[in-house]
Amino acid sequence: MTYKTQKLSPKLRSMLKHPLGKLLTGTPPQTARKLNKILKRENPQTVIVVGDSTAKNLSAARIPANLYITDRKVMRKPVETFTLKKATTIQVKNPPGMITAEAWKAIADATDSSKQVIINVDGEEDLLTLAAILCAPENAVVVYGQPHRGLVVIKTSRWKKRQINRILKLMKDG
Repeated sequence: MTYKTQKLSPKLRSMLKHPLGKLLTGTPPQTARKLNKILKRENPQTVIVVGDSTAKNLSAARIPANLYITDRKVMRKPVETFTLKKATTIQVKNPPGMITAEAWKAIADATDSSKQVIINVDGEEDLLTLAAILCAPENAVVVYGQPHRGLVVIKTSRWKKRQINRILKLMKDG
């Protein structure tokens, strides 16, 4: 697969403010319990977590993931780096409002890996949710935080991947 750098368009910015999947509302412990029920029911082979706060909260709730994508920021304020003892950590550059070819490749490689991986982003990880959905196998679960609301849970499927591809077509080549 060829990976190309893409930039967010103004039209797309407003579209992406809405959850891409099922919104689980509540406090971090409440949303973690709701997510745990979904994961037990769906039994996905792959779980991908995007965002520092989400990674920290789900890890604290002992909900494991195959891939964590973090940028050492919560609401654009610096936070401590998310780490796990047995995880492989990869560094990538991904400026705000973009999905770089480097980030695409790191996510694709991580979803193919049998190891637990943390991708630490120098820049911003928000749009990498789109890349994670496309790179994940079908029936995986991608989770990210919706500020002041809760967690968004996306089950990957052919239909969801087509929807994300339509969104990506609205981006500009970077």
